[in-house]
Amino acid sequence: MSYIGIVFTFVFGGNVLFRYGAGTCSSSTETRAGGGGWPAFLTLGSVSLLSAALHSTIMRYVLYPLGLEALEPLSYVLVVVTLLYSLASVLAAGSGPFAEAGRIAKEQVHSCVVYAASLSAARGGFTMAEAAAAGFAAAAGWWCAVVLLDRILRRLEMEDVPPALKGAPLRFLSAGLMAMAVSGIDQILVSRIAG
Repeated sequence: MSYIGIVFTFVFGGNVLFRYGAGTCSSSTETRAGGGGWPAFLTLGSVSLLSAALHSTIMRYVLYPLGLEALEPLSYVLVVVTLLYSLASVLAAGSGPFAEAGRIAKEQVHSCVVYAASLSAARGGFTMAEAAAAGFAAAAGWWCAVVLLDRILRRLEMEDVPPALKGAPLRFLSAGLMAMAVSGIDQILVSRIAG
């Protein structure tokens, strides 16, 4: 599959908000819709990119050959989270824009959005570069979906909605409708279109 196909698939068809419900996870408020702006998005994308590349490499060259696929979550926590948290801590210890990026990255390393992105990329059988592209695209897809969902919900707050649907039920209905809208986009469709 081409890089365009990978990006398109992971932004839409493999969207981690709809696939894993990662929109309700306890990621930092800076990574939510517009909360931290472009720096937070780029940091989330970078963390997801590195996470997906590391996780995919560990799966492909260590766990699969040894038949230890069941240890995937443990290897993710022991290797990927440890390395990324250490890197983010080093960045946060500095000063300037890198310190802010390191602080945001430390919060995002534990996010289920990052885990869902790296899990999707690792299970795609990609090379390290393709997995990195898939990880970044998955983070971008999550970000776009959260922004759209928040804008839809803000708009619905101005409408006359029955009291029983206000709050969580309306969020689930909106997310479900968005998920149905992109459910037809899968890897087979994208490979036919983008190669």
